[in-house]
Amino acid sequence: MKIAINSTGTNEDSSVDQRFERFKYFCIYDTDSKDYTAVENAAHFASCGAGVIDLLAGLRTDQDLLIRYYGITLDEVKKIYLAAAFSSFMNLDNAMDIGLLPKIHKGKYIR
Repeated sequence: MKIAINSTGTNEDSSVDQRFERFKYFCIYDTDSKDYTAVENAAHFASCGAGVIDLLAGLRTDQDLLIRYYGITLDEVKKIYLAAAFSSFMNLDNAMDIGLLPKIHKGKYIR
């Protein structure tokens, strides 16, 4: 399984970045191979404010970036873990309809 964590740096000793949208790097850890990779978050350097629309657009951009980085399709994604307070109240159908989340089987989303 591969886990993506928002991070302040590119090495394994970097701390988790407390900012949701404006973190600097994705740190991707493969629990099977123990490989560790850092990918820069392009939204970190965006000139616009970090409002809700930016946050939502950044979230979907980051999802697409991870899928492309690993060269997989959405059919190959087994689970997507949703975190943060807003995910508890999110209507998955609506989130997929507006493009916030990829259109996959709702059973793959874990809150």
